[in-house]
Amino acid sequence: MKQQGNNSIFRAFQILSLLSERDEDMGVAELGRTLGLNKSTVHRFLTSLRDLGIVQKNEKTNKYHLGLTLFELGNRVPIKRTLIDKIHPHLLDLAFQVNEVVNLAGLFKNEVVYLDKIESKRSVQIMTYVGFHIPPHSTALGKAILAFMNPEDVQRILRPTGLPKFTNRTITEMDALLAELRKIHTQGFALDNEEFEEGLRCVAVPLFDSRGEVLASISISGSTARIHEETVPFYFDALKKTREKIRQSLFTL
Repeated sequence: MKQQGNNSIFRAFQILSLLSERDEDMGVAELGRTLGLNKSTVHRFLTSLRDLGIVQKNEKTNKYHLGLTLFELGNRVPIKRTLIDKIHPHLLDLAFQVNEVVNLAGLFKNEVVYLDKIESKRSVQIMTYVGFHIPPHSTALGKAILAFMNPEDVQRILRPTGLPKFTNRTITEMDALLAELRKIHTQGFALDNEEFEEGLRCVAVPLFDSRGEVLASISISGSTARIHEETVPFYFDALKKTREKIRQSLFTL
């Protein structure tokens, strides 16, 4: 049994190593041929790795690539160097421009995890911090990511925890959430209208990787007195400009 367990770890590592070496997504058959494994074995490992959030599946092509959940593992340095450190200066510039709290977050398993946060000079108290976990349905950061995923994946991700209520404005019905996500997908930004914390609004947009899939999200958070219907377009425009700078920083040589 010990040898079998060691062999399983080795096989999983082989798959992750191969995915990390390729620029393109890889399918089950291609992984199997390259590694000398049968398709059922590869599929079994990929299913487990996907459940853990370590790999992600492109539903359109049925191919796989590495996921951001590697951030949660002990060796966080490579992802920090290639993602957070490159994004951080742009978040600083955005926070200086709008003078509000700015956040970067990613989806890990069924929660949004805050990866970076720039505090505001304004006297605003927000309970989040780097490493903070929260159900994605209750935040603009989370909804900005979910809105660009397949509805089936959204329901699969949220099924274990449901849609817990944080304030009277939290969306707690799946049909209502899916309708909200369709709206977000169309307009291009998500809004947290006191859905997680009373007195707080948040505007967020998704960040896309080189494949056009959602990588993470960035947001501006502040008082409802400052972030409201008339000012949302200003914050959305600032987020879009920052997203473009991040895209050029990450994916343009």
